[in-house]
Formats: sequence, structure tokens, C-alpha cells
Amino acid sequence: MEENKDSQQAQQTPQPENPPIQPLKPLRTYEGDVANILAKRNTSAVTIALAESKRSKGGEILGNRDDLDSSQTGKKIIIIVISLLIVAAGIFGAYYLYSISPLAPSPVVQKIVQGYSSVIPVDSQTVIKVDPTAPNDMRDKIAAEITKNQAPNTIRELVLVTTDNTNPKNPVTRRIQTQDIATAMSISMPDILYRSLTPSWLLGIYANAYGQKSFFVVATNNFFQNAFAGMLQWENIMADDLKSYLVPVTINDITNTQTIVPTATSTMAPATSIYTTLRGQFVDKIIKNKDIREFVASNGKIIFLYSFLDNTRIVFASDESLIAEIMTRLEKQANMR
Repeated sequence: MEENKDSQQAQQTPQPENPPIQPLKPLRTYEGDVANILAKRNTSAVTIALAESKRSKGGEILGNRDDLDSSQTGKKIIIIVISLLIVAAGIFGAYYLYSISPLAPSPVVQKIVQGYSSVIPVDSQTVIKVDPTAPNDMRDKIAAEITKNQAPNTIRELVLVTTDNTNPKNPVTRRIQTQDIATAMSISMPDILYRSLTPSWLLGIYANAYGQKSFFVVATNNFFQNAFAGMLQWENIMADDLKSYLVPVTINDITNTQTIVPTATSTMAPATSIYTTLRGQFVDKIIKNKDIREFVASNGKIIFLYSFLDNTRIVFASDESLIAEIMTRLEKQANMR
């Protein structure tokens, strides 16, 4: 009976179902990893080869395309830089070999003047040591310079210097200034003009196209209105002050010696002075768009002339062509800046 009950209970008790069988995962292989990477990252065969190389050296197993592109770009930049350096070195070497070869043109040698600044462009400078307290000796030294050879269409500046013995233990050579030369040469300009002059000035010798030489002076000022008014006042006696310095004067150009009272007092001369008066008068002329005041003798010869080159420079000369020459040089100098 009990056995029948046990069999009946066994038949009534549900038997558990068999659990599902899980499939076995395949073994990981190198080829499988490669296949997965190709599917997921779209890696090329070149990348796989690079990754294999890195893996064999203990580095990363696989690299991506960005790493490869960056490496290639860096190499290209280095190659380009090296190529440019080689080309530049070749060009420099070729130029150097050409410059030392007989085929290269001769370099243009610019004539360098001495180290004194000039108020206008000049071709050369001559330094003359003078003593302002000995005006006759100074005149002789200046006059001797005009006898020296000078090429046509050139300007040579005479730089007058003197020794300053204020400190006997350390004498200093300095350039003579405008006021110094005016006093030494007894040039009696009006006070209004004298006070407007600056220390810078130029004494030069001009050789024109025919080789004829003449002296000229360029003075500088810092007050155009006073300088202009002073020049007009000075015209009354200017011819007598400048005749000995700018052009040789013959006896036919001179009147009898007489006493003249200047129209304006000056710090340079007493109120009354003795002048050897020239026969002539001032006339106006235009050269290179510049107003010129010429003192013309009774026989039509130009004794001297003056003109404002600009608001700061006044030229005194005896050759009209000098004005054109100076203006041309000043224009070229302005264009070079």
C-alpha cells in the first residue's frame, strides 16, 4: 500500500525541466580581434600593419588614423623646411660666387665727406683752422681755397674751425658759428636780422658747368618774419658789406668813398660807418620758382644776389646757376626721405 502511495505521489509531483544549454563562446584569437576592430572602427590594412609593428615592440596593439596622419604631417613639414634651407643656401652661394667673379659689376663708391653736418647737400668738405681774432689771416686762407682744382657742377664746403683754449689743459676744436664769422668779418647787419640767425651756416665754393668758381654763403634763421624784414633793411648797405667776399669788384663798379648812416642800428657796427659804395641797384628775378634779389651794377653785371631757399635758409651768392643747383639738390634730398 505504501509503495502504491509513493508511486502515486511521485506521479503527481511535477518533475523539473532540464535547464537550457548555453552555447560555448568561441576562443579569442588574434584574427578574431582583428576582425572585430575592422568591423567597429573601419581600420585599414595599413593601420593594422602599423599596430602589429607597435605590438611586436611592446607598444600599443592598434593605432587610429589620426595618429598616422599627424605623424605623416610632421614629417612633411620637416622635409619642406629642410628643402627651403637647402634652396636658400644654394641661392646665397650662387650670389656670392657671382659677386666675386669678373662678371659682377663694379660697386658704386659714394664719396663720403667729413663728419660735419651741412645745411645743404654738398660734394665735399675742406676743414680750415682759423683764428677769428685775426680776420686778415682768415680772409687769406679762405681766398686761397678758390685757386684749388674743382670739378664742374660741384659744391665744396669750407668748414671753419678754431681752437677753444678756455681750458688750457684740454683745448677743444670747435666749429665757428654764424655770429662769430659776422663779427670777425665786420658785417653790419640790422639787429632784427642778427637776432633771428641760428649758429648753423655754410661757406662754400661753387664750380658751375663751365668750371667758373665763386664763393657763396647759406645762413639759417628761426624767425622768418624778422629775417625777411631785416634783409630788406640791410639792402641799403648790404652791397658794401658783401662785395669783398662774394665776387671780385673792379674800380669801375665803385663810387668815391663816402660816409653813410645805416637805416637800422646794429650790434655789429657803430651808427655811422665809412663804406666804399657800389654803383647799382636791387632788381627782382625768379629762378626755379624762387624770388631772387639781385644787386646789379650800372654796367649790368651781377655783383651778388640773395634768396630765401625756404623759411629757414638764406643764400648769398654771385652766380645765378647756383640757385638752380641748390634747389635741385634739396628736391632730390626730400625725395630720398
